[in-house]
Amino acid sequence: MYQSMTLVAVPTGNPSFSKKDKARTDSLLAEAGASHLAGRVSKRLFPDDRQLLDINKANQAITQYHHRNTAAWASPYRIIQNSKYPEFRLTLDQMIEDRKPLVKAFIANYEAAKQEARQMLGDLYDPTDYQGAHGVEEKFYQYVDVIEVPVNDWRVEAAEEHQERIRQDAEASRDVHYKGLVKDHYKRLLAVLTVPKKDAKGNKQDITYDEYLRSGPKRFHKSRIDDILASCRFIKDMNLTNDATLEQLADDIEDAMGTFNIETLKHDPGARECTAEKLANAIKASDIANKVASYLD
Repeated sequence: MYQSMTLVAVPTGNPSFSKKDKARTDSLLAEAGASHLAGRVSKRLFPDDRQLLDINKANQAITQYHHRNTAAWASPYRIIQNSKYPEFRLTLDQMIEDRKPLVKAFIANYEAAKQEARQMLGDLYDPTDYQGAHGVEEKFYQYVDVIEVPVNDWRVEAAEEHQERIRQDAEASRDVHYKGLVKDHYKRLLAVLTVPKKDAKGNKQDITYDEYLRSGPKRFHKSRIDDILASCRFIKDMNLTNDATLEQLADDIEDAMGTFNIETLKHDPGARECTAEKLANAIKASDIANKVASYLD
């Protein structure tokens, strides 16, 4: 069951630029005769800033890449096979490097942004709310934290009478992480097999991919099918618990999505119905949604 694995975290600093105005809060609550729990006056220290939006977008892209190529373990760490790590790390490092100029651009514009904030905030502006540019820059940290998972007996040297307790504690901890890993696998599949849709009133009403196939002719996005198949491959590679249901589910979904090519699915209602039937049976047999909701309960 053991493979050569690495735990990876990407600690990221993203300082908050909102702040409670204590004096204004106290004044308004006193006027209203209200409890201190009734509310607060919060202020944004900066107006909408292009550089901040770009930094947030870069943070989201890095998080998505990290989660897409690793599996859940013990937060903030996620697990990846060592064989996949070099390519993963090259891309991740480049994304982190690409974020740095965005932070530099914000810091270069920091004093000007403060002046804009002064005009925006009026008498809510308080210069003591703002750190120096260097202090702010340090809060935008980002780096990769790695722990290698050994494939042999990892235990430290301990007295013989303590080794059994160490083993039991380690196995209990590992089992919790494994459950989180399996739940993450099911969530990954549920996400790629869910299609966002709106009803006639514009309300969000997501449907499963088999329902999408049955709902008539439409544009088929190859990227969606590729994502489904890639998720199945990833899950089988990372099925560290040898979960037979998960393995079978991935096989069944691959079989369903690989029966017909995309052009046939576009133009042949019978092919869509066949694929939808196989997919629905696989989803029903594995009970994905309930596993996501209750696996760790």
